[in-house]
Amino acid sequence: MFRRFRIAFVPLIAGFVVLMSPSLSHSEASPTVLSISAGGGHSCVVLNSGTVRCWGNNRDGRLGNGKLTQEFGRSVPVADITAARQVAVGLNFSCVSLADGTGRCWGGNQYGQLGNGATISAVTPVVVKDLHAATDVTAGFFHACALRKAGTIFCWGRNDHGQLGNATQVDSAVPVPVKGMTEAIALSAGLSHTCALLKTGTVRCWGSNQWGELGNGTKTDSSMPVDVADLQSVTAIGTGNSFSCAVLATGKVKCWGDNRKGQLGTGTSEGALVPVETKGVTSAIKVDGGSLHACTLLRQGLVNCWGFNQVGQLGYTTQDDPSRPVQEQGISAPDEVRGLRSVSALAVGLMHSCSLEEKNMVKCWGGNTNGGYFTTRVAASTITPIDVKVVP
Repeated sequence: MFRRFRIAFVPLIAGFVVLMSPSLSHSEASPTVLSISAGGGHSCVVLNSGTVRCWGNNRDGRLGNGKLTQEFGRSVPVADITAARQVAVGLNFSCVSLADGTGRCWGGNQYGQLGNGATISAVTPVVVKDLHAATDVTAGFFHACALRKAGTIFCWGRNDHGQLGNATQVDSAVPVPVKGMTEAIALSAGLSHTCALLKTGTVRCWGSNQWGELGNGTKTDSSMPVDVADLQSVTAIGTGNSFSCAVLATGKVKCWGDNRKGQLGTGTSEGALVPVETKGVTSAIKVDGGSLHACTLLRQGLVNCWGFNQVGQLGYTTQDDPSRPVQEQGISAPDEVRGLRSVSALAVGLMHSCSLEEKNMVKCWGGNTNGGYFTTRVAASTITPIDVKVVP
């Protein structure tokens, strides 16, 4: 989810040669966006300079620029970050993993989601306590988790449903180890649950299970990881509010959990306690979830989305079939987001979605109540992806 998620990342361009003055580096001349993450009302990118820029709602200081003033219509640099590897955006906070394996977070902190041992908001990045060898980071509504080189995972923040995975339901303002996790290679956090992809190609989840988002055939919360049923050969995972999805080696996508607005992509509103196949997707490489919608990046560089489309977050117009039951009106199976080509990264926020295309172009669509897709039309929403100038 907030990335929610695990996001697709852009490699540095290989074999590109340009003549320039010896005093001018490539990064100074043309900063490149490496990755993107979308949250509740703000989004962030990592640049090849190791810096991070964010835009959207700045309540609680979630943009990390040392201010509480709103910054609609432009991106701002996060203070004191020069060696970022990955960025993750939660509901009201953000976190990064750094090249040295440590972590920094900023923004709201009412549940200890900044991981610095306190519960006071921070308008600039603070050090995540005792976090080392971190290679990736993910953020849920009010909790965050980091993947370490050894395949272990540490989480911090809110723990009312066991989303920290440490066999308790007690909040923690410092990282705690997820019980029994030793072979993780990717992770993704939803509203109050977390999932990890293992070296074996299987998936384990923990936390809230009200809608079956843990995928183990029950609706019982678990404060320790449980196996997702009948799921093998997984290559990528992504979570939404109360549902989860996985990309298989075949290019197909399977999802499980809440499906009230069709966010499982089956074309119905029937939920699933175990993984079910998303309709019509055969070449997926990444998947990510928002509040009630999901999107997948295809090998062809295209994006398909499905689920709730109240503010255009699917990137296309859904047409209701009068013959369908009322409770299923507005529910769509996956379809192509119009106007996107050569997409290399994808991020799905609460009510908006963003993509990264070649030539350093970020495009966003959906809800914009808090400047989420980056335009001066603060209260607007759009079904058509619009260009977002995140690099100054």
